[in-house]
Amino acid sequence: MAAYDEGWTLDEVAATFDVGRTTVVEWVRLRRDTGGLAPRPRGGGTPPRVDLEVLAGVMADLPDGTRRELTALYNKRVSRAHRVHESSVYRALRREGFVFKKKSPAPRSKTVPSWRQSARTSSSG
Repeated sequence: MAAYDEGWTLDEVAATFDVGRTTVVEWVRLRRDTGGLAPRPRGGGTPPRVDLEVLAGVMADLPDGTRRELTALYNKRVSRAHRVHESSVYRALRREGFVFKKKSPAPRSKTVPSWRQSARTSSSG
């Protein structure tokens, strides 16, 4: 920006620093609007649709429920227009600090091998 302040044209600044002209224009506009070149804050995205009070009640009633069970109970407690998908409930729970186990606590089967034998067998002879 010092080059621009010294009187260089937008095209000269862009060519000298190997950036697009539009980039220089945006930097000039940003400095004019904000007084600096710090990036603007990012957008906030879509607010969550999950009602955390209802979800807290669901968690109190079903503390060891699966995601599917928690979602089903949540959707029973809200109006039809406010029902959400299982992934929305999961994201809301993660934001609130809850975690889920990846595997069930059931022990491995002793009769079914956990490995598969290759269709090819090596034969010596």
